[in-house]
Amino acid sequence: MKKISKRRASVELIARAADRGEDVTKFFAGKGRMMEPLQRPDVQRVNVDFTIEMLDELDAEAHRLNISRQAVIKTMLSRVLDERRGHVRMVPRRSRDPEAPTRSATRTTAPESSGALRRRNRARGAKK
Repeated sequence: MKKISKRRASVELIARAADRGEDVTKFFAGKGRMMEPLQRPDVQRVNVDFTIEMLDELDAEAHRLNISRQAVIKTMLSRVLDERRGHVRMVPRRSRDPEAPTRSATRTTAPESSGALRRRNRARGAKK
């Protein structure tokens, strides 16, 4: 008589079997319970339609910064809203973005290109 192994299957083994279209229900006992998603009252899900060109730009920025597309969208929206409210945004000292200002805080109310900011910072350094 052949012995049946009681060893658990690895996640990779189950995933490969599912990818091949095999029935993987034998790996699950059916004893678990369905969990409701955690609801946060301060977060609301929305759907937004973007053009392909905008998605390509967002994806390129996400790839450049090594973050998700959703994180890029949230960050950009947050910055624009902060600018409109006149808030001061703290910039991390070690930013992933090589073009980010290196000062500890920048005022977002005065829109300045990164090139203008670099020229101004160079001029300040030359005065010393």
